Amino acid sequence: MKGIDEHCSNLSKLVSGYEPEIEWLRQSEWLSIASGIKSVEFDIVRYDSCFGWCHNADYWHIAREKLLESYITELTRFTYVWGALESLINDLHLPPGPEKGKINSICGYLKNKLSSYDIIYPYPDLVEDLKHILNDNSVNEPKIQARFAANYLSSHGIGVYVIYSLRNLFVHGVIGFPEPNEENKPESAYPKIVNMSTRIVLLTLQMIWLAYYKGTGICSTLHWEPDVCEDKYYLEEILHKIHLKDYAVQRDIAKRQLNIQWGNP
Repeated sequence: MKGIDEHCSNLSKLVSGYEPEIEWLRQSEWLSIASGIKSVEFDIVRYDSCFGWCHNADYWHIAREKLLESYITELTRFTYVWGALESLINDLHLPPGPEKGKINSICGYLKNKLSSYDIIYPYPDLVEDLKHILNDNSVNEPKIQARFAANYLSSHGIGVYVIYSLRNLFVHGVIGFPEPNEENKPESAYPKIVNMSTRIVLLTLQMIWLAYYKGTGICSTLHWEPDVCEDKYYLEEILHKIHLKDYAVQRDIAKRQLNIQWGNP
């Protein structure tokens, strides 16, 4: 897959209105901002007058500073990608879902509009990886883990349904912050959890647009690519592959994984 920054940027450009029928300006802006986040500068000892008095403590603080800088960067990018999701749900004006709330509403929309063949590769693997990492002993977020048990959702929505709990813990100040491991190394599952969550939300955005444009036959050039050509591709095909590095190679992989029957533009 492309890096998350490039993934955000390409998706932003796809819905920027370059093609008049594919214009979602609010979501394009949120994704564009997310794509520009390279790092967040963080200084844990900025106001720590005790730093320098104990080497062992200093090593721990330096390791935690590096770890938290990574974690905060991932959370910042995630916040803007999540903003794109919520603004898209608002703009769709969906009917209520099986349970109250906009996330349940979008999950119901995906379940009703998409089939199992519409799941975008490698979304199922990422959701399973997220479930696995949340079950790790170093992660203590049982509220998030419990969300996987919702049996009234389709596979298309389970990712954001689970991640919604992560987002709420962060927004309401409940989620913990990672600490270095026993060897004072800046290693923790938490930055990876947020990174994976961002990717799952991006793929869910693609599935929402896939549901919205399904059967319309709308096409677009790949105008965000470095070597722009005038060839047009079905939007549904683009949404299945915009996050992949090599369209031609990954098309065959996706067909094997999901048994999708591709059309020729």
